[in-house]
Parts: sequence; structure tokens; C-alpha cells
Amino acid sequence: GVPRLVEVNALLSEEQHERLHFPMLARRTESSVLRGADGIAAISSVMRGRLVELGVPADRVRIFTMAVDPRRFGDPAGVESRRAELGWDDSH
Repeated sequence: GVPRLVEVNALLSEEQHERLHFPMLARRTESSVLRGADGIAAISSVMRGRLVELGVPADRVRIFTMAVDPRRFGDPAGVESRRAELGWDDSH
């Protein structure tokens, strides 16, 4: 079959706990989906740890941080002159 991959930025059953009408059902459903996934992309080592605590096999969880490496995007020289050209300033 098709592999089931999940990206996890937060555990919604925890993050949205106050807003849920059935928090225990949400928690069980979320845990079941996560444990059944073939692979999970977690945004941090902390999130990876939480997933493993919930019973997700550690070998199915990989960390994919959401950070940007500014070195990959070149030199921002010319940004100020382009902003001036467009009439943009920092007053707004």
C-alpha cells in the first residue's frame, strides 16, 4: 500500500485541549494515528521525544527543523536600495 507519512508540529490534543469537546477521544485518536504512521517528521528533538513517549517507535520519527540557513540564500546586499526604490521604509 501507500506509506502513511505524518508531519507533527504540535500535539493538537494538548495544544487545543481547552477547545475540545471530547479531549480523551481526541488524544486516543491522535495517538492511534501517530503510532500507525509509517514515518513521522517531527519539528524538534523535544517533539520527537514526546512522540516516542506516546508509543511511536523511535525508528519511525525523523527530525526536520523548520529553521532557515541564511547562507543558502546569498548576500542580501541591495535590499535597502531596492526598498528605497519601491518607496518602502520602516515606519509602517
